[in-house]
Amino acid sequence: MARKQAINYKMKQRLQIHIDGAKRAGKTTVAKGIIEALRLKGLKPALVDMDEIRMKIFGENTGKPDSAESLGYRHWVARAMCKVMAPAVLDSGGIPVVVMDHDFVETYEYIKELSRRFGFSLKFIVLESPDLEEAKRRSEFMLPDDYSDMKNWSDPAIRASFLRSAGRIDDYYKNIAESCLIRIPQSSVENMIREAVRFVFDESE
Repeated sequence: MARKQAINYKMKQRLQIHIDGAKRAGKTTVAKGIIEALRLKGLKPALVDMDEIRMKIFGENTGKPDSAESLGYRHWVARAMCKVMAPAVLDSGGIPVVVMDHDFVETYEYIKELSRRFGFSLKFIVLESPDLEEAKRRSEFMLPDDYSDMKNWSDPAIRASFLRSAGRIDDYYKNIAESCLIRIPQSSVENMIREAVRFVFDESE
């Protein structure tokens, strides 16, 4: 049994994990929980985070959320992540744990094609949206390594951007029923991470 489990965990290395959700849904927090679980199994995960990459390449002045300027930067970063960064991690034998806005058809379909091309499994996790007040509350406890552009919730444009983000996620994924995709409802951080890890490792309750 132990040998079979070891082989199964080794097979999990032929895997890419993508996490989507509205702003402040907990995507990066869940990603870090998954990464810790993978490392405990002796695997080699790598976090590929859209907000971190955008900030480190372009800095803070990338326009207000959802503005044409901001979307231009985000689409550039998304292409770089899908076409260069995630494939590089896969090619090196690692597991990319990708956190980004997938809420447009082209990116989701390209990610599935990437898995087919590499012959790797895909685990796609969609975190259901928190309500506006919960999202605002979470922004008050942002950590120093939080690179989100959703910070000043007194700005009506920020609140409107959150609602649009939540609406896009809900509209896009509500009709997708595929074995590679799971929707995780909002709950405690521990519960969301636990459910995500079970999905990654194909574990039941």
